[in-house]
Amino acid sequence: MTGMVTPFLSKGGSAMIGMWFTIGLICGAGARSISLNAPRSERELTQRIALVTPGIPLLWVLIVGGAVMATAIIDPTPASSHASSVPLTSRSDLVTRDGNLLASTVTNANEFPSRPIHTVPGFDDDNYQLITTIDERVQHWPNCGSWWRNFFDLECPPQPAVSSLSPTIQTAARDALAGLVGDVVVLDTTTSSVLAAWSTPDSGNSQRWANGHPALVADTAPGSTFKIVTAAAALSAGLSGDTELSSEYTPPGGQGVVRNHDRGSSGGSLENALAVSSNTAFAQIAIELGEDELKDMSSAMSTWENGDMVLPNRPITLGDVDGPDALARTGFGQQDVRATPATMAHIAAIIANNGAATPPRTIIGSCRKGRFSPSEMPRPTQLISPAAAERIRDGMELSITQGQVPALTGLAEGIAAKTGTAENSAGLYDGWIIAIAPAEHTTIAVAVRVVADTASGVSRGGATNAGPVAAAVLRTALSESEISPEPCA
Repeated sequence: MTGMVTPFLSKGGSAMIGMWFTIGLICGAGARSISLNAPRSERELTQRIALVTPGIPLLWVLIVGGAVMATAIIDPTPASSHASSVPLTSRSDLVTRDGNLLASTVTNANEFPSRPIHTVPGFDDDNYQLITTIDERVQHWPNCGSWWRNFFDLECPPQPAVSSLSPTIQTAARDALAGLVGDVVVLDTTTSSVLAAWSTPDSGNSQRWANGHPALVADTAPGSTFKIVTAAAALSAGLSGDTELSSEYTPPGGQGVVRNHDRGSSGGSLENALAVSSNTAFAQIAIELGEDELKDMSSAMSTWENGDMVLPNRPITLGDVDGPDALARTGFGQQDVRATPATMAHIAAIIANNGAATPPRTIIGSCRKGRFSPSEMPRPTQLISPAAAERIRDGMELSITQGQVPALTGLAEGIAAKTGTAENSAGLYDGWIIAIAPAEHTTIAVAVRVVADTASGVSRGGATNAGPVAAAVLRTALSESEISPEPCA
């Protein structure tokens, strides 16, 4: 029988039978009469046990009494429950980080409960689905979690669950994408929480919204933003990441020629290859690295455990990497590489946090008796070394200082970014960017995808289209990051 660390009270790996047996031995030893013929040491031990024995029942009375009083007076940190197990009438309200009501249960005249989504700036149109996604995962935050209150069937009203979402940043993402089809995801890297996830509403292109919120589930080729993953895999495998300067590269045994986007020569150090987004360099790195190493790092950096309080996970997929040509193209984010903006924002946060990955949270706490009670952050996992993360970050920062993303130049002290221009199935190009700010001691990570206009045949670029969107969102997010949330005032 599994027992407890604190005997009979808390979970652990000791055995109840063993615990009782040990206490029985002590009590039995204390009940023995002292043998005058026993050695002096044994007589002294028996006397000491006899003195302690009467205090054992009193100690247990104090422990049990204290536990009962503590659980009756002090509410433990509330735990969440899946929506399927919680009736509507018992579900908590869901609020934003600044206290705006997102979802609540109402009852009509016929006492039939429903769960409407409330109108909040930045969550209108189709983006209410983001609220629904979060609301369906975490529903029950009781005010009283003690067994003592539950035993006596005392009233236990659900308290508001506080989401990490910011209407201000969500609105900034909406406004920045005005006139463009695309997606924005913003993370707070210090608390590993989702500040915003905006996708352009469906205006005839229902395919984008067919499987849910596009920023979370619509995966497309991420283009050169994937070079961050290739660089992380190379450095973790012990490679230097340095390559020869070249304008063309044909992988050994392959037939396709890889060229850089400007048809020029590039490569050299890993940092410089990242800054100028060298296709030839990362194709060569992928060949040297191998398919298995690349797949393993892709999975590690884009996968997290799906819990009640974190963003739904959709890992990067590489498809069939069949042959050297496919592997070379995979290395710079083409071929069959597919990723979501949410996943790429998470990867940016890993680089910002010195190689440590923490699942992106959507719930940061609850309101308990009118006061904000933060929930415990998930434990981070070290995926790549801090030194590797620093080299990648240096390359991303170099792209800004070299003027590769004009929209981000001078925006704040130290910004690091990686752009991407990814060919889609229509032969057009989507623009991507992932950025972290400030580069040192980062607080904000953002991922932007701007989708090509298929109807007019217009492609989008990472620096030209996604960059300005990221800049506008970063301005708002950085200014708001200095404000502590007050959701329960």
